[in-house]
Amino acid sequence: MIDLHCHILPGVDDGSQNIEQSVKIALNAKEAGFNTICCTPHFLEPNYISKKSDNLKLLEELKIELKKQNIEINLILGNEVYISENVSQLLENEIISKIGNTNYILMELPLFQEIRYVNQLLGRVQDKGLKIVLAHPERYVYIQKNPNKLVDFIESGIILQGNYASIIGKYGIESKKTMKKLLKAKMIHILASDVHKENSIYNKMEVISKNILEIVDEDYYELITKINPQKIIENQSIEKCEYKKVKKNIFF
Repeated sequence: MIDLHCHILPGVDDGSQNIEQSVKIALNAKEAGFNTICCTPHFLEPNYISKKSDNLKLLEELKIELKKQNIEINLILGNEVYISENVSQLLENEIISKIGNTNYILMELPLFQEIRYVNQLLGRVQDKGLKIVLAHPERYVYIQKNPNKLVDFIESGIILQGNYASIIGKYGIESKKTMKKLLKAKMIHILASDVHKENSIYNKMEVISKNILEIVDEDYYELITKINPQKIIENQSIEKCEYKKVKKNIFF
């Protein structure tokens, strides 16, 4: 399996704080069945501003340490980029990273505040030939209130990445309810861990998978957990299911 959202690089954001923690996270991932991780440190000015060159050095150091400890897992570099007006410039100046050697970029919106001109901002990124993967839409309060606000994103080609642990309530009851709705509506295109600490999510994958498979069929589960993540790291177009709008009178 491939995890396209993980805060495993040490000491650059609110994820792993040192290489020892990073090794433990990698071991957790390996034991859970993941063979590839995209390291996606936050890029959010002014708090998290580690540059691509610095992140690459940390990536190589972590690879060397994992090899020493015989932990076989493939690491590639990315970022979780907080939306701003200068994303294209940051890419051109090699400050931030796309997902590996692809045209995909992982981006994040504010959790509590809806941006009025969000479609225009995201559109400017897409106009540069980039494919946006939008992190954890089920966690955005305004999406929780109206999941159908994601329709415009989907129709514009944005890929929606849900967090595995939302389904077990890690981010609260509203995120859990919204994730169920989005999975049932087949609006989620890929799932990822968004791991920040060791022993937090990877070691719960069995119960997470069970919970998800109570909502969706095996084909869709395979698509969002294996097929589409693989297509992304190979820089191919993902497969999308026919989605349906969420009914307002659905209760869980």
